[in-house]
Amino acid sequence: MRTALLLIAGVTCAALTANAQRDPWLWPFEATSIWNMPIGSDAVYVDANLEPAARVGVDIQHLLRLDADDPLTPVYKSYSFGEGRCSSSDPLDLAFNVPSDWIVPDAGNSPYGGTPNSNFAFLLPDGETLFENSRISRCSVGGPIYMPDWLQYPANRNYSDIAGDGLTDNGGQGASAMSSLGGTLRKGELTGDAPIRHAIKINPDANKYLYYSESVPGYRWPAKRADGYAGDPDSDNRYMGSDPKLVMGSLLAIPPDVTAESLDLTTVPGRKLFFTLKYYGAYFTEDAAWDVWDLIVERDAELEFESVYGFSMDGEIWKSEINKLVQALHIVDNNSPSSIGGGGTPLQPLACELGEVGSGIKCDSEGAQVAYNGPHAIPGTIECEYYDNGGEGVAFNEVDGNKNGDASFRPSDGVDVPNKSNAGNGKAVGWTNPGEWLEYTIADVASGTYDIVLTYASGSGSPGDLQVELDGNVIGTFADIAFTGADWNTFTTTTIPDVSVAGGSDRVLRLYQVGAGYDLDQIEFVATGGGPAPDADVDTPIEAELFDAQQGIQVVGESKVGYVNDGDWIRFDDMQLEGADGFTAEVSSGGIGGTVEIRSGSPTGGLLGSITVDEINGWNSFYARTTSISGATSGMTIYLVFTGGDGFLLDIDSFSFTSGGTLENPRTTRASRSRRLLTATN
Repeated sequence: MRTALLLIAGVTCAALTANAQRDPWLWPFEATSIWNMPIGSDAVYVDANLEPAARVGVDIQHLLRLDADDPLTPVYKSYSFGEGRCSSSDPLDLAFNVPSDWIVPDAGNSPYGGTPNSNFAFLLPDGETLFENSRISRCSVGGPIYMPDWLQYPANRNYSDIAGDGLTDNGGQGASAMSSLGGTLRKGELTGDAPIRHAIKINPDANKYLYYSESVPGYRWPAKRADGYAGDPDSDNRYMGSDPKLVMGSLLAIPPDVTAESLDLTTVPGRKLFFTLKYYGAYFTEDAAWDVWDLIVERDAELEFESVYGFSMDGEIWKSEINKLVQALHIVDNNSPSSIGGGGTPLQPLACELGEVGSGIKCDSEGAQVAYNGPHAIPGTIECEYYDNGGEGVAFNEVDGNKNGDASFRPSDGVDVPNKSNAGNGKAVGWTNPGEWLEYTIADVASGTYDIVLTYASGSGSPGDLQVELDGNVIGTFADIAFTGADWNTFTTTTIPDVSVAGGSDRVLRLYQVGAGYDLDQIEFVATGGGPAPDADVDTPIEAELFDAQQGIQVVGESKVGYVNDGDWIRFDDMQLEGADGFTAEVSSGGIGGTVEIRSGSPTGGLLGSITVDEINGWNSFYARTTSISGATSGMTIYLVFTGGDGFLLDIDSFSFTSGGTLENPRTTRASRSRRLLTATN
């Protein structure tokens, strides 16, 4: 069965990361796994109605990368959930290479935190295979390892691929059977500068919140089960929640309209988790079994946290932050195998491609410079706060390093971004200092002459200059920036006229702050003459992936538009269609087929014509479909709108508008339109 997973990884990873690769042990699973897939633009949010807990805490995961040079240590059966996990002398037919001093303490006798789940994940010496389960212990140096007695049955042993989809039939999260490695907060993630770009796990009080019935047995995909006592009327821990959508495996996230300010988050790690919960979410995978919200973390992560921040992960400061975040969570009701994270356009870039185990690379912090909310183009307008991803010294230079303004906007960057009611997109770059700079990757530059227009505000009596560079060469300087109003919210424009710009692709624009004392809203390149001739779009083959805008689709292998659902569309601007009376497209379908509508001006604009895709021969079997059209003129904005039933409809490779017949070779590359590939946006 065809899924969206490989496609998204193939397109967006390449766009996001250049040549960076991530260490699977530090950041496991494929980019489109349930653990790494960002929340999508089509996510359906349902209020989870979660409440503050009396306490917060952590559920420790024991993660170990095995080395063949370490002693091969036998495994014995453990029969106890409480104390006495290391008391058996019954062997299991298992053994693992672990350091002789690697210890996992026995459980205590307290019902609140003294009987840990002790979930674990071993990466075997081959660097590929994960072995996951729960209730591990090793009470003495050089002694045997103890694992649950149910592992005597091979069917209960979970082996999986660290480079796979992160789904398991019997993973270490005992209640849900989900992965103990996936979603675990690793050492350095809550304390480092890079954002946490994966879903996490939170343990709820299942008795209070989770639902159980014969038709909804306490879990949903991607969970494979619920606790054994979930529906037991004699158990004090049975699931007694009232919402059938809230079960093991539920994905929860903070809706797009919620901000860190609106939640009154006051700590750096609180804002980091806000970013993660908004853009990646959290899964319910285990029962906390009392009135507590538990984060699932790697061993020693909580010690590192307290060392860096000076407060603990079970104290009052952190409890306040976690309770605020949890109350903002909503259920992503349409999370499913075909729409991980809710489907639509991912709200964040996908993870970069997987590299070698042991490389130590987590590519978000390795300085790969890529466009944010891009690609940008000249001519066009660039919001100044949409500087590139890549970090300090790579995509920007921030002198003071303090995060002023909206702390939830790109929270791991030090660039100051105030909210501005009069600015485009409601934001600007502020608190500027001499020597700071911002860079923007420009995918397409059309050769020509341009006016460069800066929109800015200044409450300073003597603001300085702003220099504009392209590929390291100064192309102009804004030297007449002036006072606009003491409130710093009065925006105006200034222009560098008649700048000659050479065409090309993959260029880098830099705004260098020679002086300071201004807030930067946007910069626009306005063509004034000398540019390329208008596109001649009649009888010219057009590759479908060269759209100017899109909704819902994804690019297959950088050469076709695919993963099309009902209501998706692609847009082509400034089409010169005078005299066109026909339309031909190269299409395929391995799904249910559908219709391509040719509309003008908007997705619901005038219908010029349509074609039907009804030959279901497979995704790689392309054939031509032709129709007559009427109403075509010059300078049109054309939408190809895809309609049909549920599921993937069709792929489209290329198309052409014709006058008096179809083209013999509709796959010829159209040289006059620059490539506009679908890239990840924030």
